[in-house]
Amino acid sequence: MRKAYITSGPRGAGKSTFVLKLKEYNPDLVVFHRDKAFNEEFGNSWTDPYSGIALILKDFVKYKITDMIYSSDEDATIVIDSWNGSYQERKFLVDVLIYAGVSCVNCLYFVTPLPICLKWFSYKPDASHWMEIGVIRDYKLYHEKADDIRNPQDELRFLFDGALFDNTYWINPAQLVLPGIHFNL
Repeated sequence: MRKAYITSGPRGAGKSTFVLKLKEYNPDLVVFHRDKAFNEEFGNSWTDPYSGIALILKDFVKYKITDMIYSSDEDATIVIDSWNGSYQERKFLVDVLIYAGVSCVNCLYFVTPLPICLKWFSYKPDASHWMEIGVIRDYKLYHEKADDIRNPQDELRFLFDGALFDNTYWINPAQLVLPGIHFNL
């Protein structure tokens, strides 16, 4: 039985670093890093989240994820490290995973405090293109759009589709200690 975890959080929340640490402690994890895959295939031209290119590249993401899953063991644990700021983006990833045979899809919901996100975002390669006010705006917008993660039963679509995720785990990598694992971020 394949199960998957999708990271979801604002820019600079530590999603990729957290996934790299998870992989370090769990070498059998099968991981898709969206940013890494996009950089390898398209260079840095895709990094502006407002360019619409992420929508254009949906087929690329679907192909990469399904290929990765079909190449993995039937009991693999998959982690999708991918920006998904809206319900539609999360639903797309869940649908791809289910289409590829994943039976349990979970969310790693990053609740990293804003001051930490600002600090960590400043270390990103494309950070020089962003002003602090833009990162703050993105942080607030992400959390407004993530209400379906925090309160899935309050969403109207819950009545028609049910919960998007089987389980949701709230992650604050800034706390540095998770049960059984110590991270030095």
